[in-house]
Amino acid sequence: MTAITVTIVGNVARDPELKTTSGGTLCAFTVASGERYRGDDGQWADGPVSWVRCCAWGDLGEHIAEAFAKGTRVVVTGTLRQREYEVGGAKRSSWEVNVTDAGRSLKFAAPKAAKATRATVPPSKDDPWQDDGDRPPF
Repeated sequence: MTAITVTIVGNVARDPELKTTSGGTLCAFTVASGERYRGDDGQWADGPVSWVRCCAWGDLGEHIAEAFAKGTRVVVTGTLRQREYEVGGAKRSSWEVNVTDAGRSLKFAAPKAAKATRATVPPSKDDPWQDDGDRPPF
């Protein structure tokens, strides 16, 4: 089955939940995505809202739990998956996004980025570009 890749832009509905499972670290959160349009009278109106459940695993999930909070405007990319479960003996299914990448939207906010320096981030021991003094510079 071919995976369906989707991109969702919207607001985080509530603070992300970080859980540790037998499969690893999981961050679950919901994104509310709505539309606005101009009505016949020329005024802006709110359209329907879609609530999209998102799941991120491992380091990505931990980063999302740290960076996102309720109300954060986000852009989420991932694969759409159908999940089946059972409640009270009745089988049910839901659709959710298995997150592959996520970030804050800059449409209504300015970023505050800080560049990491060599003093704060030590180079990797297997970094082929690290100057070990044995090689002449390029």
